[in-house]
Amino acid sequence: MAIIQKNSARLEFDSVALLQAESKPSFVDGQIVYIKGITASNDDGHGNFRYNASSSATDDGATIINTIGTGNGRFLRVFGETISVKDFGATGNGSTADHVAIQAAIDYAKTQINADNIYPLVTASVFFPAGQYRIASGSSLVVSRGIKLYGESSSLVKLIHLGGTVPCIKTDSAVTSNNNIQIQDLEIYGIGAGTTYGIYFNNSFYNSKIENVIIRNCNVNFKSLDSWSAYIEHCHFDSSIANNIEFENATAIYIANSRIDNSGENNAYITKSPTWPSVHTIFEGCVIQRAQQEGIKLVDVDSVNVTNSYFEGNNIANSNHADIHWAHGAATRGVNLNVSNCYASATSGGNTNKFIYAATSGDVNVNNTRIYNAAGTYAYLVGIDLGASIRACYINSSRIEATTR
Repeated sequence: MAIIQKNSARLEFDSVALLQAESKPSFVDGQIVYIKGITASNDDGHGNFRYNASSSATDDGATIINTIGTGNGRFLRVFGETISVKDFGATGNGSTADHVAIQAAIDYAKTQINADNIYPLVTASVFFPAGQYRIASGSSLVVSRGIKLYGESSSLVKLIHLGGTVPCIKTDSAVTSNNNIQIQDLEIYGIGAGTTYGIYFNNSFYNSKIENVIIRNCNVNFKSLDSWSAYIEHCHFDSSIANNIEFENATAIYIANSRIDNSGENNAYITKSPTWPSVHTIFEGCVIQRAQQEGIKLVDVDSVNVTNSYFEGNNIANSNHADIHWAHGAATRGVNLNVSNCYASATSGGNTNKFIYAATSGDVNVNNTRIYNAAGTYAYLVGIDLGASIRACYINSSRIEATTR
């Protein structure tokens, strides 16, 4: 049955088209109807709609519904605390381009954030039910301050980006304070170099976070530019064309319990301009392996803490690279590099030349760390290589196996 009379207050319709086929005189202001799906019952686009007799908004087939007849009168979707992309017509079927519907959900979420609050602590959430969502070539999902995108699970939700030399997800360039953006529990899969960035944060000043996210096969899987603080936890970055993770001009970086591997260049690259304030970086509990070049490359980074992490098989290109390369750039910065409770192996996959290559004017501290050297092709040539400007190196409770320690 197309229409089911539940009670005098609410009608139910199997799809949007069946409600659109009704005539305006059938409804009164404030009346609630329930639609079971956008195109068919149980397609996850279900929800309540309230009749607004004075509305003349344009029917979009998902959040605003017009019925037969002229003049005012529209059904407006009633949203709960969480906004689903399927409320706006996204299919998640892996073949339909869903970017327009997803962006509509994001844009609606933006309207729920107080415009006077430039540092929103409470985000507007956009939910992705299980499915594969295609983002058309040349299109990006644009987020801004206070927006949270999250999926049912990173194993169940995949955004498939079809390239066009643009990012899959990026911050709004018209907003100067893109604070507290969160992306959680989904996978982003790029087309290679055509997906410039899986996620691109620009001017994301405070408290932006990605958690339980998988990003694969983009030119750079994650890029942050001119952003103060960023948190990455329980993520997997894999098979980038260039760098897996790239920070340019950040102040505080925290990367924890994440796997970063198979980069075309560096697994993580962090740098700053001479005019940018100090940069502080923490890697904790990470697996960093199989980079073509450096495992972690840090240029003009003031303080670095690498703890409880595992390195293996970086420098597949077999040139003069290291698992951790701490260097001077134009800003000639670098105060402390602290490495503790780490294990490094050159036994398979790569030809890592050095575990640490430090070429700043700071101090190096290595504690409770083992650098494992296998004889033959994959042996470390140098365990710790200190440039002439290094002030001091402290090694405690560590074992270094290399041709030159």
